[in-house]
Amino acid sequence: ALALQFTECAYNSDVGYSSAPAMKSKTTLILLLLAVACSVGFFLAKERVRSTDEVAGKRKHVFDIKSAEVTEIGIKGADRDFLFEKQGNKWNLKKPLQVRANAGEMDGILSTVEYMERLRTLTPKEIAEARLTLSDYGLAKPRLVATFKTKSGDVTLKIGNESRGDGLYIQVAPDPNVHLVNKTLVSRLDKKLDDYRERSLFDFSPAEAQRFEIRNGPKLLEFSK
Repeated sequence: ALALQFTECAYNSDVGYSSAPAMKSKTTLILLLLAVACSVGFFLAKERVRSTDEVAGKRKHVFDIKSAEVTEIGIKGADRDFLFEKQGNKWNLKKPLQVRANAGEMDGILSTVEYMERLRTLTPKEIAEARLTLSDYGLAKPRLVATFKTKSGDVTLKIGNESRGDGLYIQVAPDPNVHLVNKTLVSRLDKKLDDYRERSLFDFSPAEAQRFEIRNGPKLLEFSK
C-alpha cells in the first residue's frame, strides 16, 4: 500500500531521513490538481448544457421581443381599434378614449407575447402541398391584428383561426410562415374595451399618501402621517 511505502522509507539508519516527505507533497499536489481539473470540467459542462437549453428555448419563442422595450400596443379588429401608449412606467389608453389603462392587462399581454412558444410551424411550401391557403387558417383576413412598437421597430401579429384543442394560428409579418401557438394569446387581445381600463379612482398608491382632509361644510378634519 502507498501508506506502507511511506512508513518503510521514512528513515534509513545509514543515510538518515529519506525523501518520503517530498514524495508525499508531490502526490498531494497531483491529487489537488486533478480535483481542480474535475471541478472546472464539471462547471464548463454545466454551462454548456445551460447555454444549449437557453438557445433551444429562444428558438421556440415566436417573438424576439422584450416587454420592457414595448412603448405602444395597437389592437385592431372588426369591432375594435384600440391604441395603448406607455408613458414612464404607466400605460394609457389613447384610442378610442383617453383614460388610464389597466396595468395588469398590459403586463399580461406583453408577458404572453414575450414568452409565447410555437407548437408547430408551417411553411408556404407545406401549406401548398396540403392544398390549403391562408384563408383556411383564418389569416387571409385575420380576426385581429396586434402591433407592438419598440425602439428597434414595430412587430405586427396576425391572429387567425383556432385549431382543435388549445391551438391558434398566427403570422408575424412579414414572415410568410404560419405558426401554431397556445390560444391564451387571443384571450388577452380579444377583451372588451372596459376590461382594459383602469378601475381605480385615484392614480396613486395609498401607501404614498402623507396627508388628507375631510370637509363637511365649515367642519374640517385633517389627518397626516
